[in-house]
Amino acid sequence: MAIPQTQLDTWSNIGSQAQSKATYATIRTALERQDAGYYGLNPDIFLQGSYGNDTNIYAESDVDIVISYKRAWFRNLDALPPAQVNAYNQDHSNSVYTYSDFKLHVHEVLKKAFGAAVTKGTKAFNIAANGSRRSADVIAAFEFHQYKKYNSSLDQSFETGIGFLNSSNQLIFNYPKDHSANLTTKNQATKEKFKPTVRIFKNMRTRLVKDEVIESGTAPSYFIEGLLHNAPNSLFVGNNAEIVRAVLVWLSELKNRNVLWCAHRFHALIGEGNAMCWPDADAQAFINASIKLWNEWK
Repeated sequence: MAIPQTQLDTWSNIGSQAQSKATYATIRTALERQDAGYYGLNPDIFLQGSYGNDTNIYAESDVDIVISYKRAWFRNLDALPPAQVNAYNQDHSNSVYTYSDFKLHVHEVLKKAFGAAVTKGTKAFNIAANGSRRSADVIAAFEFHQYKKYNSSLDQSFETGIGFLNSSNQLIFNYPKDHSANLTTKNQATKEKFKPTVRIFKNMRTRLVKDEVIESGTAPSYFIEGLLHNAPNSLFVGNNAEIVRAVLVWLSELKNRNVLWCAHRFHALIGEGNAMCWPDADAQAFINASIKLWNEWK
C-alpha cells in the first residue's frame, strides 16, 4: 500500500517559520556587536540549511547560520598548471588576520550573548534552545576560492564558496549560496513542486529514523536536497502521490549514482572519504528504505 495522499500533503507543508526567523535575528544582532574582534571588517552573515532554503519541516529545529570573513580565503589551486600556481604564490601572502583569530572572536561574541548555551561542535558553534529561541549552529568561515585560472590579479577565474576547519583541522568547503539559488531555480522550473517534495522526503527520513530502519545521520537534509535536485523536472507533475511515486521509480532505476551532482553543481554528490560528499552506502540505504516505506506503508 502506497503512502496516502493525505499523509503526503501534510508532510509537504513547511515547518515553523516565525521562531526560526526570530532566532536568526537574535543571533545576527549578537554577531554584529560593536565589541566584536572583527567589528569593522564587515563579515557576511547569512542563513544556510533547511530554514534558509525553505525546505524545513516541523521535525527540524536548528537554524544554521554562517558568518564569513571575505578579506581572506582558503583556496584550491589543483586545477592550475605550475606556472599559474607560481604566479598566484608570488601575488599572495598569508592573511595577518588568521582563521583562528576570527573563529576565536566569533566564539567570544557568542559567549557574551548566550553564555553557557554556547558549545563547540565538530564544525560549528552550537547554541542551545531557550524559551522561544530555537537551537542554532553558527559556522565561522573564510571565503573559499576554487581557482580555474590565474595568470595575474587582472586575469583570474575562480568559484567562490565558504571554507572552515573542523575540530580535526580538516578543511571543509561548500557553496551554500549557489546551493540555495539552484534549489529556488528548480522550484520555479517545477511550478513550485520541488521544495514540497523535498519536505516530503525529509519527513520520510524522519519516519525511517523513528522506526529504526536507518540510523540518524544516514540522510542529512543537505544530501536529500542534492539527490532530488538531480531528478528530472518532468517528474514534478501532478499531485504529491504522483510526484513521489515518479521520483521513487527514477531512483530505483538509477544505475550509476556517480553521475549525481550536488545542488551547487561544483562536485559530485556521492563519494567516499570526502566530508563534502554522501557515502554511497548511506545514499543507497536511504533510497532502499524510502522505496520500502512507500510499498509497505501501514
